[in-house]
Amino acid sequence: MRAIIYAAVSTPGQAEDDKESIPAQLGDGRAAARRLGATIVAEVVIPGHSRNYTFLHQLLADCPEYRALVELIEADAADLIIARNWDRLVRTLDLSNDVDRLLHAHNVQVYLLNAPTPPLSPDEFRQRTRGQQHIERLPRFIQGWTAESETIERVARHAVGMRGRIARGLHGACSSPPYGYRLPATPSSPMLMDPAESHWVRWMFQRRLDRVGYTRIAKELNAMGVATQHGGPWAERTVRGIINNPFYAGIVHWGGYTNEGIHEPAITRELWEEVRRVNRARTIHRARTIRPLSGLCRCAHCGWGMAYSVNRRGDKERIYLRCSQYNHAMGQACVPNSNPAWRVEGYVLERIRAYLNDPNLYYARLQKHYDDKAAQQRLATLEDDLDAL
Repeated sequence: MRAIIYAAVSTPGQAEDDKESIPAQLGDGRAAARRLGATIVAEVVIPGHSRNYTFLHQLLADCPEYRALVELIEADAADLIIARNWDRLVRTLDLSNDVDRLLHAHNVQVYLLNAPTPPLSPDEFRQRTRGQQHIERLPRFIQGWTAESETIERVARHAVGMRGRIARGLHGACSSPPYGYRLPATPSSPMLMDPAESHWVRWMFQRRLDRVGYTRIAKELNAMGVATQHGGPWAERTVRGIINNPFYAGIVHWGGYTNEGIHEPAITRELWEEVRRVNRARTIHRARTIRPLSGLCRCAHCGWGMAYSVNRRGDKERIYLRCSQYNHAMGQACVPNSNPAWRVEGYVLERIRAYLNDPNLYYARLQKHYDDKAAQQRLATLEDDLDAL
């Protein structure tokens, strides 16, 4: 009998438990394989990924280790999976049904260390009746339903706890505090302000009040040598997250619940409201801007998309198309390749008019498209012929 040893934990922290650690699960699985006289063909380890998914294809897309397990099953490489318990394989009822159907289709048994049942020989397992199959699946159905119920209850308890924290003016439970703050000694205490970082928080809000964009603020911070909380460079999305976080104004919120926080605010409520007005004004202005070439232009140097970029000087506004990789990397990749948007849009519009006004030009371009397509098909045929040789 061919066996797969399966070990999994949902988070790296769970692996610290001696009973549930990966080495402990693997050791118990190997011992069980020896008792059963099974040959171990593979060991699949999931070092820290939850199986709390609704559908199997979602889990396979996010977890390569689980995908490797399914590939072994579909390749008929094993007759038995040895696991600590059914919860290690699945955490929801829907996922349990998907996995159970997969195991049934490939005649793979599951040996659970917490509820050991002697497995059948591969031939006996294939010849079992439909009634026996339903009886075998019933315990797994119950375990899947129990696991899903526990998950729902755990989420509900978490929501109750978070609402209670917000009602008491406490921050949401988190492992990493916002920039400018430090975690308190106890979870029931307010976050502690970091004097050095909170200075830069106030500076960012003041720059935003001066109608400076998020990207420019990030560039200025990097130019001054100011590091993020984790020691890295600043990016537009990081600055945006700080300036739009009401926690800095003394407000705690979670899941639609909002309350006055008991922590020391980094900025005044007046500054927060003024910056919000600036953000709303800029958002409305952007919403009215028509960007007809958005997602259509590519950088000639790197192939990334060209993004619209607005340059404001007082009441004047200039719109450019720039390499999005250059923007994303804060100037550390590619080149600006900046072109006035009106010039690029005018050129594209001119070419469209030329095609529409000259049928010969239009049909020539259309013929070139089909010629290219035919050439690709011929090339694919030649490659198939070469593979056959």
